[in-house]
Amino acid sequence: MSTRRTIAAALITRLQLINGSGGYSLDLTGDDQIRQTIEIDAIRKDVPVVHFDIGNFSSSNAGQMALGYRSRRLLVTIWGFVPSDLADGTDTALEGSDLEDDLMRAVESDVTLGSNVHDVIIDSGTVDGNEVHYSLGGTSVVVMQITMVWTEQRRGVS
Repeated sequence: MSTRRTIAAALITRLQLINGSGGYSLDLTGDDQIRQTIEIDAIRKDVPVVHFDIGNFSSSNAGQMALGYRSRRLLVTIWGFVPSDLADGTDTALEGSDLEDDLMRAVESDVTLGSNVHDVIIDSGTVDGNEVHYSLGGTSVVVMQITMVWTEQRRGVS
């Protein structure tokens, strides 16, 4: 299995921890609430959902790695959607802050994603859904980019 698939599976495992209990505010354990695709038309309006894309991959040496090893980075974009009927009356853009916090808590509780990476770097923000797409009005949207960093033996080296 490719490293990208392994990391995607580890990320799904972490996101499935968001169950509305303990330190988590929302529940993502229902059917089809975590999807490895980003589709505006598939966004459910009755429960919070998370769509993600295993995106850009980079590899470098930059004189910092032992001979035969490479520094790897994988950028994952997560889109989280919180329907307005779950709103607590605050500004719509802020309603996603609970989901944003849940996502960070799930990922940061094991920054190695099951020993698959060395660390994660998270950049995130929340916006009103109208700023993303007209059909998302009243929905709070979380946009999170997670850069996974690890070291791996260069391909073709035994």
